[in-house]
Amino acid sequence: METFAGPKRFVNNPEYDKNRFTAVNTLQNLIACGRIDPPLVELLELFARVPHCYTIQSCFGHFVHEREPDEHTLARLAPYQGIVHTLHYRIAYIAFVLEKSMNGSVLCRDLRTLASRNPKYIQFGSAGWFWEQSVNTYQIQVALEREKLRDCFWVIYEEALLLENVRDLLIRKLAVIAGNHIRLAGN
Repeated sequence: METFAGPKRFVNNPEYDKNRFTAVNTLQNLIACGRIDPPLVELLELFARVPHCYTIQSCFGHFVHEREPDEHTLARLAPYQGIVHTLHYRIAYIAFVLEKSMNGSVLCRDLRTLASRNPKYIQFGSAGWFWEQSVNTYQIQVALEREKLRDCFWVIYEEALLLENVRDLLIRKLAVIAGNHIRLAGN
């Protein structure tokens, strides 16, 4: 499935406040039910405090292979060095709806800048089917540049290890961005 395209331009979204309220409540329910990948919970809760965005979907990124066949596995890759050679990678991503405002534009710029520092492994853009759900939807994702249009693909172990490291670093950097935007909004 193709999930990624270049970022679209902001458009008016008169339903933003109502949709944000619903999305934040839905997120809290999903967390309570254990339906959010545990390593993303804290980060998504931070972004829920940023009034000029809300998240609509996310995935921690899963490396599925013969020793870890669960498609939701959170297992680290290091124990499988020399044992597993090919893995099916389900991409790490977060999809945001951004408010058409000065602060929303600043967040958009911050996400775009973060991705531009490592475009071989991190991309920022829009996905058509997210945009159809809610305008001003953007996603940041961890994928090999050659596979950036897909939501899952096969990788060799060495590529998977690079993706795992980039994903972990991205999550830490996104937490910093969320904190900056919480302060920007005065929350």
